[in-house]
Amino acid sequence: MLKKVVICFVLISIVTFSYALPPESEVQDTNQQTRIVDNTSLINANLISMFVTNHGNFGRDLGGYFAYDYGTWFPVTDTSDIRNNINGTAQKSPLYSAGIWLGGQVN
Repeated sequence: MLKKVVICFVLISIVTFSYALPPESEVQDTNQQTRIVDNTSLINANLISMFVTNHGNFGRDLGGYFAYDYGTWFPVTDTSDIRNNINGTAQKSPLYSAGIWLGGQVN
């Protein structure tokens, strides 16, 4: 029983400290802030070119940058391969869309 109480206390402490407020010197007026949505950032690594957004979606061209619905291409050496459809690159999409998923099991 004591072990469960200690584990619960540690978990609650970690969660509480992770949601701590920023120092007053860093607090800004939230009414004047604008949120920027980025749908045009690409990751180009290991011959894969893939869109990654700042709101959790990746592998899909949400901004219509290349005028395709999907947003992952392989093999790609440069974005001009996609624009000019060199060697059929524009039709080679191993992934339609993806995002961060969380799962769990109860009992």
